[in-house]
Amino acid sequence: MKCGCPVIACNSSSIPEVGGDAIIYVQPNDVEDLVEKIRVVEHGQIDTLAMAYRGYQQAKKFQWEVTSIQFHHFFEEVLIQK
Repeated sequence: MKCGCPVIACNSSSIPEVGGDAIIYVQPNDVEDLVEKIRVVEHGQIDTLAMAYRGYQQAKKFQWEVTSIQFHHFFEEVLIQK
């Protein structure tokens, strides 16, 4: 997503939480669904520019700098409470 490429991923585990509306989802182990979604992207049946923009915006939510600050605050709270 961060590179501006369309992403197709399984609709399972934490992937929908991370990908939000920036990913095209397929069902796990559904080869026909995957092939269809690849064709949709390949044949321009989806606005890949808009998808790339949404992906880049979504990826910004998961930066290491932000995560490290959040972890730092979390650990401070835990240690202060003990």
